[in-house]
Amino acid sequence: MFGIYTQGTSLFQGFTLLNTPVMSMSIDGPNITVDSVRIDNSLGDSMGGHNTDAFDVIGDGVVIKNSWVHNQDDCLAINAASGAGVQFINNTCIGGHGISIATYSTGVVENVLVKDCVVKDSYNGIRIKTQYKSEGGRVSNVVYDNVQFDGVTHFGVAIQQDYLNGGPTGNPISNTPISNIKLVNVQGSVNAGAKSTYILCAPGMCTGFDFNGVDIGPKTASCSGIHPAPLAC
Repeated sequence: MFGIYTQGTSLFQGFTLLNTPVMSMSIDGPNITVDSVRIDNSLGDSMGGHNTDAFDVIGDGVVIKNSWVHNQDDCLAINAASGAGVQFINNTCIGGHGISIATYSTGVVENVLVKDCVVKDSYNGIRIKTQYKSEGGRVSNVVYDNVQFDGVTHFGVAIQQDYLNGGPTGNPISNTPISNIKLVNVQGSVNAGAKSTYILCAPGMCTGFDFNGVDIGPKTASCSGIHPAPLAC
């Protein structure tokens, strides 16, 4: 694992990580920019790659841009972000679990921008997940702008409040509100049998969803616990 634990303003640019056995990069600190990085864990496709997250992020003002990932887990996993939040711009994600926000217990993720990204041959396109029976925290002010999918196998857009490490429970019990989520020009394809949009929210916990120009086909949506439901439902 390549760990970044810096204070102040930092730039990490122009290098390759090849076939990491587990998570590739852990980013924990403020005002860190990662630019033009290639994470190639493609060998894991045939060798049982597991927990090969590309970018695990806890930070304020983290920017990841112009990068390319082939892995078997989350391309981006934001576990905590506040203040200036996280920007994920002009990146390509292949083969993993897509672009994720994952809060645990009382974690806070806010002020996130995902823009001009491509997700190919992945389990999810974009996903927000909060922990089953969480007691607090929040996810708020997240924008996905011009995210393109191709060959997503299970969920194009997934927002769920039933997450456990052993797998989702199907029962959304959560005290972690998800609010002000905006999707603009999120488009592309999911495979046969996949859900274009999957929303599973605890009562009253999901508000302010604005989907504009969302076109994921074929449309096979399943949405519950949110009123009014966004247009992609």
